[in-house]
Amino acid sequence: MPAGRRLLLRFQIRMEIDRSLLYRFFSREATPQEADAIASWLKEDPSNRKTFDREYSLFMSSQVSLNEESAGRIRKGGMRQRGARILAFAASVAAALFAGVLIERHFHARPALDRMGSAMISSHTPQGQTSTVTLPDGTEITLNSNSTIEYPAVFSRGERRVKLEGEALFSVTHDRDNPFIVETYAYEVKVLGTKFDVEAYSDEGVFTTSLVEGSVAVQDGDGTEILRMEPSQRVSLSDGVLVRTTFEGTDDFLWTEGVVSASGVPFDELMRKFRRAYGVNISIDRQDLPRVDFSYLKFRVSDGIEHALGIMQKGSDFKWEYDSSTDTYHIR
Repeated sequence: MPAGRRLLLRFQIRMEIDRSLLYRFFSREATPQEADAIASWLKEDPSNRKTFDREYSLFMSSQVSLNEESAGRIRKGGMRQRGARILAFAASVAAALFAGVLIERHFHARPALDRMGSAMISSHTPQGQTSTVTLPDGTEITLNSNSTIEYPAVFSRGERRVKLEGEALFSVTHDRDNPFIVETYAYEVKVLGTKFDVEAYSDEGVFTTSLVEGSVAVQDGDGTEILRMEPSQRVSLSDGVLVRTTFEGTDDFLWTEGVVSASGVPFDELMRKFRRAYGVNISIDRQDLPRVDFSYLKFRVSDGIEHALGIMQKGSDFKWEYDSSTDTYHIR
């Protein structure tokens, strides 16, 4: 090719690789031809890599802000916002994966991808709300009230590790070569591809794992396996000891649908569920706990806490009052 023609072609590539094209690429909206042009542009000049990294950083920052703004619009009082999957943010993470594969394929270099993998993303669900997050590998996580999930922008090779404070229902994408690990304050839960619930509130000393389908192993922080679980089994931390039990049905996971199940739940545990689901303060101001025996009772969170307490009063021996000065419901 004549030198003049090569210069003209290189000039055209530079003109094509502008911010709008890079942002389309990060959002996975670029055509294969545009992606190839970006790859050639990156290979052409080391300074282009710096431009690429800078624009990607700006793009990710904008998506995080968008994520936080969306989270703020989730309705309070447990009213479930269907489909709150933060699609724009998930797309940007998927684009980061695509960008990493493209860069590695053309240059056999990993510095940019390593920097993406070291960037941690945190998603928090405020009290009285729920939300859904899609991870880079396609795993879907539904976060319960007052829960936080932390994960890398790009999973490193060998494992997919996330950190959880609170409660979440996981639907994990199968990947035998890269096990999925949920790290909590107490133990880790290791899976290959499954659906399970983890509840780990460090401030309350609560740790429970419930397996819906598939297989998981509970292990220490150093990776030592303690036990394996089968579907419909639950492992809970009680007085420093892991206790294995079984459960029937999926009533305990109805919180993902904006519903609280009271079936077979002790009164103090039910009040703990109410605090999270409705985002309210509840104080039990009596020495003995009210007697409850509800074989089938469910409350839709959108109906409000006072509706739930009023229904429960009809089958139990307690009264309740609301103190507006402290924003607290008192059980007497």
